[in-house]
Amino acid sequence: MKMSATCDAYNYVNQLYKELESIYSEIELKFPSDAEISTIFRLLRKTIERKTRTTFTKADLVLGIDFFVYHEDYYGHAKCEQRHMLSKDYPPVLYAAVEKYKEQLGVDDVQSFVSTFEAGLHRIGWRKEDWEVAMEAAGM
Repeated sequence: MKMSATCDAYNYVNQLYKELESIYSEIELKFPSDAEISTIFRLLRKTIERKTRTTFTKADLVLGIDFFVYHEDYYGHAKCEQRHMLSKDYPPVLYAAVEKYKEQLGVDDVQSFVSTFEAGLHRIGWRKEDWEVAMEAAGM
């Protein structure tokens, strides 16, 4: 299955989402299918009151994830802190969507998908403890 992402955020999220590409490549190799997961990372103000949503287009076999981060939550945080926030916010949305559409996506073993993605998150440094991120943000 193909995985891709784009971003319309102007903060560090615009740089961070690209770090996931190596994991996407691994998923594509391990879970071959004609389906696609396409995520759009968006930055909005909370007053707009939009929530992250997923849609599946059967004709194209595309799972779309419209993932929102809120300016008020991310503004003023160091890049490492924004990475840590994304590492907590995005994967559960992805995993829930894969679970919901597993048959259409051709994912027989959702736990294997999750394990593969989690291993990738560890490999690229997205799974750090809170104290590690605090030390990094403080320049230590």
